[in-house]
Amino acid sequence: MADHFTDMNIFLTGFMGSGKSTFGRKLAKQLSLRFYDLDKMVEEKAKCSIEDIFKYLGEDAFRKMESECLHTFEGQENFVLSCGGGTPCYFGNMEFILEQGLCIYLEMDEASLFNRLVHAKNVRPTIKGFTEEELKLFIKDTLAKRREIYERAHLVIPVLNLKPAELKELVENHRKA
Repeated sequence: MADHFTDMNIFLTGFMGSGKSTFGRKLAKQLSLRFYDLDKMVEEKAKCSIEDIFKYLGEDAFRKMESECLHTFEGQENFVLSCGGGTPCYFGNMEFILEQGLCIYLEMDEASLFNRLVHAKNVRPTIKGFTEEELKLFIKDTLAKRREIYERAHLVIPVLNLKPAELKELVENHRKA
C-alpha cells in the first residue's frame, strides 16, 4: 500500500456500541501492539468520568479534550486506538486519523446498534434517559449524519457476527495489498 503512514497504527471508528473497545483490545493483543481507548484517555485528562464532563462542562468541552487526546498520537507508532463514536466527526479529526494510520470503520446496522445500546442507556451520557423510541431516532439520525465520514475509512468492516480472528485476518490482508 502506498500510504505514507505506518499501517501498524490502527484507529477503530464506528458508532457507540459497535465494539471498538472490545475488538481493539483483542486486535492489539493478537498483533502485539499497544492498545489505547480514547474515552479512557479523556477521563484521565479531565480527572473525571465522561458522564461528569458532559454534565458539568458540556459536549463541546468533551469534544475539545477528545481531539486533544487524539492528536497526542501524532508521530507515535505501533498501536491500536479505539476512538469515540463521534471522534472522526469533529475538528477535522477524520483527516488526522487517515493521515496517521489505518482507519477501520466497524460498521453495524441501526437495529443491531439499538439492541446493544438499549441496555446501556444509563451509562452512556449522550443517550442517558432516552426512551426506546428516542434511542431509535437518535441512532437513525446520528448514523445518517456520520455515515459519510465513517465510510471514508481505509477499511469498512461489518461487525455483526465478526470474530476477532477474522478482523486480524482482514487487517493483515489489507497490509499485504
